[in-house]
Amino acid sequence: MNWSSLVDVIGVVGSLLSLLGVIIALVQIRKTLAAARAAAVAAKDTQLAIARSVLLTDVSACVRSVEEVKVLVRVEKHEAALMRVTDLSTMLIQLQSLHAQQAANERVDFTKMLSQLAVMRESLEQRVNNQEAEINPVKVNTQLSNISDQLNRMLGKEKYMIGR
Repeated sequence: MNWSSLVDVIGVVGSLLSLLGVIIALVQIRKTLAAARAAAVAAKDTQLAIARSVLLTDVSACVRSVEEVKVLVRVEKHEAALMRVTDLSTMLIQLQSLHAQQAANERVDFTKMLSQLAVMRESLEQRVNNQEAEINPVKVNTQLSNISDQLNRMLGKEKYMIGR
């Protein structure tokens, strides 16, 4: 075998090895791309799970606040009830936007709940500033029970929804 034949063989072998290297690189790039896509899907799923957990936690806190306001109204602690209703309104406003992003088919009527709380807050404010203003505990607690029921339905649907 002469020198030029050896150079040709080395050239062919080098070209084959280069082609093999390109093929291996392409396979590795595909695997990396697939892993990146899987990571993006996993990150999105994690974000949704966290948002759902926050939603469940916040709705549970609202339900507890509603029950607290009911007790405060019954025992005529109107100033404390006013503070709690204000806090509850704030939580519901925040929940409204989170729920709008998350929500399934049926929407909770946050606007109605917030309207009822606004009227309730006004009545409590009048009572705190004017001892002669009347608060009807039965009416207030009925409205609060309706709000609590809506929130508990929402909680039940979100909590036991399969595949989310």
